[in-house]
Amino acid sequence: MGSRTEANMPAMPSPAPSAAARRALEIANRIHDDLLSQPWPTGTIYGTEDSLRQRFGTGRESFREALRILEFRGVGRMRSGPGGGFMAELPRLDVATIAIVGYLRMCRVSQEQVNAAADCLASSLPSPDLSPAAPWQEMHAMALRLLVGAVPASGAQLSREWFLSGDFPLNRSHAGGLVRSIVTDLYKLDCPAGHRIGSEADLCERYRAKRTTVREAVRVLEDAGIVALRRGRGMGLYACAPDPEPVIARMCAYAASRGVPPAGAWHLGSHFALAAAQHAAASITSEHRATLQHLAGALHQSPPQSVRQMLNVDGAIRAQAGNPILDLFCRAAMTYALAGHVDFEARVVTPEHPSRFLATCFPLIAAISQGDVAEAAQAQHGKNELFSSRLMLLPELPGPWHARHFHQARH
Repeated sequence: MGSRTEANMPAMPSPAPSAAARRALEIANRIHDDLLSQPWPTGTIYGTEDSLRQRFGTGRESFREALRILEFRGVGRMRSGPGGGFMAELPRLDVATIAIVGYLRMCRVSQEQVNAAADCLASSLPSPDLSPAAPWQEMHAMALRLLVGAVPASGAQLSREWFLSGDFPLNRSHAGGLVRSIVTDLYKLDCPAGHRIGSEADLCERYRAKRTTVREAVRVLEDAGIVALRRGRGMGLYACAPDPEPVIARMCAYAASRGVPPAGAWHLGSHFALAAAQHAAASITSEHRATLQHLAGALHQSPPQSVRQMLNVDGAIRAQAGNPILDLFCRAAMTYALAGHVDFEARVVTPEHPSRFLATCFPLIAAISQGDVAEAAQAQHGKNELFSSRLMLLPELPGPWHARHFHQARH
């Protein structure tokens, strides 16, 4: 397995968005909500710039920043000319894939970790009754193909490898080009979380860009969880720790737009969870054995009561595999599956469920701690079955609401 550096560990909290970012984000979210609630057919003009600015009561600068956020999310674009305006689009595969690759590169994944995830994906082809889940696997496979070519790689290689399509959102504007340049520099310089990138004036000078272009690019980067703008002493733009939540939102939105059934996503997520448990047992260290022992003690004292808490416990155990690719794919698939069922929280977490959940946790922790791969696989299978047995009994939500949920959960 690859080394378990701090970069491979779960994301640290990021600073809150600036006031200007919150305003642009508010406008972007309101438009995004409208686009997902109906949904609007691809190519439909949602509104002209003037009409939308009047509707949302905002100036040109904030509105343009909001548009850049929406473009990078892959849900729309501005079309110029007569009859033009903001045009709705379905979430795109390349947007979701680039988000995955960007996050994993920020986690400094190794070639060994990429190979392990690729082996897992190759052995998880869906059975015929789960074939609608193919778009989810397509997203995984494309990300891994890009990573195979980019690990290790220079910033210049990353720029060529990642942004292949001339129609990719970042290639449509000066702000998009600046986003690409800043991200490429972050990888090239191997900037850690908390690294000061510079002030707005610094960025204007360094990249020879206008202030409005810099601000639009910064809003996109803030929305993606890549940077944070700090005010006061030491003000400026800072690199953030890798945050999987924006990536998961894009993955789920794409899968929902393609009609991937929650059951199919759950099947894939369970497969990745099983692989992570086996990898964790095969590469256990004394440091991670101590982490698991501490987790077991905490579970005895304060058992999880909600599905979210249970998934967080699963994530903490899965993190011992030291493979952020397996962790991301598993977390995203299970987030998608659970969100796609009616009243899952209320109907799954019965009074006896927490104790049953713990009964599957402790054997898994023990098996991983002892380095017993076979026992770890058996224990993880039991954990998967605990949720699966209830998940399959629940009705699934309709697609449009499902797609909207991921956007609202993120923001």
